[in-house]
Amino acid sequence: MLTKVLFVANALLQFVLLKGFLGVDTFFWGLQVFNDICSGREWPQSGNFPRVTFCDFEVRVLGNLHRHSVQSCIPCSTGSPPPSPRPMERKVVRHYIEKIDPPTGDAEYDHHKRQLEEFVVDKLRTDGVFVLRLIMTLWQDFVKERGSRPPPYEKPKLLQGGLLPEKDQESAF
Repeated sequence: MLTKVLFVANALLQFVLLKGFLGVDTFFWGLQVFNDICSGREWPQSGNFPRVTFCDFEVRVLGNLHRHSVQSCIPCSTGSPPPSPRPMERKVVRHYIEKIDPPTGDAEYDHHKRQLEEFVVDKLRTDGVFVLRLIMTLWQDFVKERGSRPPPYEKPKLLQGGLLPEKDQESAF
């Protein structure tokens, strides 16, 4: 119960600090902004921060200064990622894990499937599945660029030119 009271106190303190930091008259400033967005009022009329603005920056390339202006958009997000991986994400992970560690029989298949489910939900979670998919996409792009066969092995440059003494070259492998 004490923890819940501290959470509520923390939330209220954040409202007070935000009100003071932004210099607004009400604790319900967020609701005002949301109402302005829904009613289509732009920031010059509402006085709330702009959702679309221009940002100016400079880039120095080889001693030359290049000035750029870009339009920036501050998204108003009301959603968040799901707390656990979706069924499709679980299926992707199961596909790759079963290639590495395939089940051997029907009884083991059910046990294996439950273990994979627990692994994805408890250990990988949404972020882990995202990283796995990112790695697989990078691998597929790499294979497309290089072809299906790896490049031939070349002796490291350090060993090619005799930069190491003979005895060290032999122990390098």
